[in-house]
Formats: sequence, C-alpha cells, structure tokens
Amino acid sequence: MVLTTVLEIKNITKKFPDVIACNNISFSLNRAEVHSLLGENGAGKTTLMNILSGRIKPDSGNIYIDTESGCEPLLQKININSPRDAHKYGIGMVYQHFMLVENLTVFENVIFSLKNLPFLIYRKDIIKKIEEISREYNLEVELDRKIYELSVGEQQKVEILKVLISEAKILILDEPTSILTPMETKKLFLIINKLKANGHSIIFISHKLNEVLQISDRISVLKKGKLVATLTISDVNKETLSALMFDEKIEPIHTPPYSNRGLEQNRIEKSIVINNLTLKNIRNVTSVKNFNLKIKRGEIFGLAGVSGNGQDEIAKALFGLTKIEDGEILINYENISNNSTSDIIKKAVTLIPPDRIKTGCVSDCTVTENVLLRFYKSNSFSRFNFIKKKESEVFTEKLIKDYKVVCSGTRIPLSHLSGGNIQKLILARELATKPSVIIAVNPTHGLDLASSNFIHQLLIDSSNHNITIFLISEDLDEILAISNRFGVIFKGELMGIFNNENIDIKKIGNLMLGIKNDQALI
Repeated sequence: MVLTTVLEIKNITKKFPDVIACNNISFSLNRAEVHSLLGENGAGKTTLMNILSGRIKPDSGNIYIDTESGCEPLLQKININSPRDAHKYGIGMVYQHFMLVENLTVFENVIFSLKNLPFLIYRKDIIKKIEEISREYNLEVELDRKIYELSVGEQQKVEILKVLISEAKILILDEPTSILTPMETKKLFLIINKLKANGHSIIFISHKLNEVLQISDRISVLKKGKLVATLTISDVNKETLSALMFDEKIEPIHTPPYSNRGLEQNRIEKSIVINNLTLKNIRNVTSVKNFNLKIKRGEIFGLAGVSGNGQDEIAKALFGLTKIEDGEILINYENISNNSTSDIIKKAVTLIPPDRIKTGCVSDCTVTENVLLRFYKSNSFSRFNFIKKKESEVFTEKLIKDYKVVCSGTRIPLSHLSGGNIQKLILARELATKPSVIIAVNPTHGLDLASSNFIHQLLIDSSNHNITIFLISEDLDEILAISNRFGVIFKGELMGIFNNENIDIKKIGNLMLGIKNDQALI
C-alpha cells in the first residue's frame, strides 16, 4: 500500500516567556490514517495543535499540506494565521477547552462552522444533516438550546458536530472519548474507521493508552516540548509508551471496596444523605426527581453517567449553587437544603468544579492570587482588607512543593501552567481548607496518566483520613479505579448502586444508556 502524506510539520518551535513549549518538532500525517499524539501534560501537544489549527503562530518552522492538485499529490507550504485559514485548508479541531459562543444556540454555533456559508440558510436541510451526524455519533443535543445552558459534556458534543459538518478532511480530536460510555466509545471508533476508509485523516489525542493502541496506525510521543519517537502500532505496547512518556514507571491505582478496607467502625456513619431530591435545570425542566442516596463517612462514592443526566444539578445543589425544588440534603447530619454556598463552605464542604478554566480559577491572575481565592478573608493572609504578600507567597510555595505543581514561580499568570498542574493547584487549594466532604466533578478530565494517578492518590489519601469523597465523573474508568461503591444515573434516576468488585462493564454501560438489566442492587 502506497502511503500519501497529506500534512507535514517541519521544525516547529514555539517559546513562551517561561518555557519552550515546542522545540524543533517535525510530524507527518498520511491520508486515511489515525495518527495519535501522546505526552504528559505540558509536553507540547496542545501548543502544536493550536499552531496547526491557527490559534497561535510558531516562532519558526513550516507547515505543508496536500493541495490535491491534479492526479498527483502535491505538498504545498502554507501559512496558517487564523482558524479561518485552517478551516480553508480542511483542518478541523475539537478543542479540550471549547470554542463556542455561549449566548448563541447550538444550531447557530454549528452553522457558523460551515464553509462558504450561504446568504440564505435553509434551516431544514442543515438540521437534517446535523441530525444524521448526531445519530451516527450518538451526539444528540437540542439545537435550540443556548450554549450556556449545556453541561460540559454536551458542549463537547457540539464541538464534535461543528467539525463533522464542516467536512474537514483532517480532524484533530482532543480527548474525544472522555465523556462517552464504553459502548459509545466503540461506536465512535467505528465512525473514525469509516472516516478513515473514506480518505479522512485523524490526529487523535488521548491519555487512555488502551484506546490509542486500539485506534491508531502510528503514534508520536512528545516529552518536554520535543518529539521523542514516532512508531507504528505494531512496534508498541502500553509499557513502551509509558516509558517514553514518563521519567518513572506509572503504576495503576485501584482502591478496594469499602467493606475490605479495614476502616474503623465509626466510619459507617452517613456523611451525605439525599432524600427524595427533585431539581430543575437552567431551562426550568425537571432533571432530577425523587433521587435518594446515602454516602458513608470516609467513603469514595462514584456517580457514573453520560453527561446531561442530572449530575451537574446534583453537584450544584450540594454546594448551594442551585435551588432544591423538593426533598432534602443532609451533610454530617445537618440539613443544608437551599443554604448559601458560603454557609455550606463553613460546614467544611468543598467542590472540585467540572471546568477548571471557567469555574475553578482565574487564568489571568497569578498562581498566588488563585490560591487566595479561598483564603483572602483569613487573618493569616490579610489585614484591614490588605493582602499579606509575604505570608501568601510562602503558603503558595508550600502548596506548590507539597503537591508537585510544576511552574516557574508564584507570580506568573495561571494560564502559563498546563492543565494537569492547574488541576493539582485547585485540589491543593481546596484540600488546604481541611474539608470533611469533597465533591469532585470530573477531577482528571483531560489529564495525563501521571497527573491523573497523582490526583486519584490524593483523593484516596483524603478518604483514608476520614474525608468523604463524592466523585461525579463521566469517565467510567475513573469511577472503577478509585470508588469503593458507585451508582449509575440516567435522566435523573439512580439506576443502581454497586460494590466495586466483579463488575460487568457491559451491563454498567447499558445502565448509563438507560437500559436496565437484572444485576443485583446492593
């Protein structure tokens, strides 16, 4: 089989004030190929793809693309100065942090991704095309809803729809399976293979090595801004990839079922009790009805489900961010129903939000300023409404050291940190409040294996110190990795609660899609 190169990146370098994000990287993509890009957080993957998609410009290096002139392929040097240029050359990217206009509807966001948008838009024809793609990918989203009304997972679905409807020939998929069930992931892989069979080329970015080994033709590994290897799928396994990505061996983490952990008897006390909870979403539609759950003190309880099935509303209700229509929530035997967030925080409850960039931090502020978001009223760090700079810097430096946050200083903007290091800092900040309950929503979304393991270990250690962890995640692998028990939610209904042992993945996946089975509940 003759391979045709459709994209070539040569000697790309990009420097930022405190780091060389891409250091003389060369990379190629063949027609009808899935070429996966691996690397720990901060390795340069996102920067390289942002260059290719037109979001940022390289300091040096060149990009070549197949112009398909005549019968023979012809690689032509191009300049990509904006996302519009990338769009023109048939390059579409699904970003990890979404590029959507929040005040517009799903339909409006999708049509703006169309090439040569006509003056007269035939809504019915476009809707038909969107619905066809949605059915294939299982990406159904109500087209008339505003983006700000959608959950994080639903917004990612819109991004995927935008790329597919734009008829891009080169697709960059950044963590596309992070919100999918195992069944949906299989279906997505079938579609990727269909696209490949029709001549599309895909750059696939994922931290799930099993997925990369399943879907890839070739794999390139980046490390500290440099390309360290490009290998065919027949030449690699999980061990070789992990060795290329990380300086030390990364062992998988798994916490045993709650009943096997040898916990003290007093930990059978209930830390979170939810009785007959009914909630409405932002569109004033009931999203959770008669939801009941009891979580033990010191337990890691996971709630698994596809995005948009009421998880966001439950997390917000626990933290005082949405109104409870009916029912009650008790934390440590105190009724906190419809209490303010500040009152709930005083009860030693903290939240790891689902979107670290939009709701977990302020990107333009410094590392220290982001830490102080939870401590600026403390007498230890302020006096007469003035921040104590020295004390604040010392405290931040200690968190950075203790939680292995990689950054060049406490005074740099948080935006200079990788996603994994931002998440580590958020978790360090929240744990420093000494909580009794942690509500963790998708805490490792988009993070590499090392960062994910580090955060998982922090949650396990917290649990072992009698802190209750309510883990709400759309990643079933994450739920199974660290939960003692877990439940499955579908359309606001608790489909079952399970001990985390001898699990039938297919049955759990079915429950996440609303397909009930006869597995015993406990």
